[in-house]
Amino acid sequence: MNRSGKIILIVLAVLVLVGGVFFYLKNQGISFSFLYKSVIDKNTTTQPVDGTQKTSELPVQKTEETVTDVKPELAIQYTTLTIATNPRKEITDAVGKENVDMVLALNRINMHKIQKGAVLTVPTSWDGVDMMALSPYPAYIDRIKDLSKFIFVSQRVEAFGLYENGKLVRWGPVSTGKKATQTPSKLYFANWKQKVTISNIDDTWIMPWNVNFANFDGMSLHQYELPGYAASHSCVRLFEADAMFIYDWVNQWTLTPNDQIATYGTPVLIFGTYGYGQKPPWKHLPEDQSATTITDSEINEQLDLYLPDIQSKTLTESIEKPTTDIAGQTAN
Repeated sequence: MNRSGKIILIVLAVLVLVGGVFFYLKNQGISFSFLYKSVIDKNTTTQPVDGTQKTSELPVQKTEETVTDVKPELAIQYTTLTIATNPRKEITDAVGKENVDMVLALNRINMHKIQKGAVLTVPTSWDGVDMMALSPYPAYIDRIKDLSKFIFVSQRVEAFGLYENGKLVRWGPVSTGKKATQTPSKLYFANWKQKVTISNIDDTWIMPWNVNFANFDGMSLHQYELPGYAASHSCVRLFEADAMFIYDWVNQWTLTPNDQIATYGTPVLIFGTYGYGQKPPWKHLPEDQSATTITDSEINEQLDLYLPDIQSKTLTESIEKPTTDIAGQTAN
């Protein structure tokens, strides 16, 4: 056998020996991941939304701390839709009939209030988008988990949020008080409710599904037109479907025989300040996806102020039973 033949035999023998050793060690549970880990670390990356790069990871297993009952946030991108002549047709053509109501909610406006030339904010894609995905409120607030029902109303983003034991169950747009008749930001409780209330300030103000939260001041949650900005006379205006839902959902007060409060109704926490004369937050969504996000610090600041009162039910204000005259004092 010549020299080259001997070399080939030696190489083959070495390969067989190395293969046998590798197979034996693998069967003993020895890992060889160190041989390829550096290649994975250097060559596989993902591109997050903010444009910065980070190292790719294998799928992360869920731990006991992983939240499983809250829908993960969807990173929604936004654009604008300018209305030329026919709002209903143009919105429907652009987003589909099934998404029209969400566009109206996102822009805090009723269809009949949209004028020619109006610029609306809309998602660039509707894949996976539903009403809850558009919510400015957190899906869960642990600090109110012991409260069966809770209503937040943010004047900054003009939106309400309904919570049951800490979990967001519904949100929607509102129109709070205009600059001359602002809605005071503070803690209230739902008092009484009427299916239809007519104001004695102006008998053209007909307010269906009225839930009063400030008896003597006549302030309520109720159905009324939303023009896309804060425009009420201090009440909290709602879309019809939202007003009907809240009317059925909310707990009223109960009174003692001598007209004192026996039990308080659902807490209504109105907070924040509307930016009068400024571009509203939802108009900033195309360039800032978090423009309408209600932050943990906003929520916690309010709960620090009012949660002890809510939990202890220590408010002692004497309030008369509602009458037709009192109900008629409701603003809009």
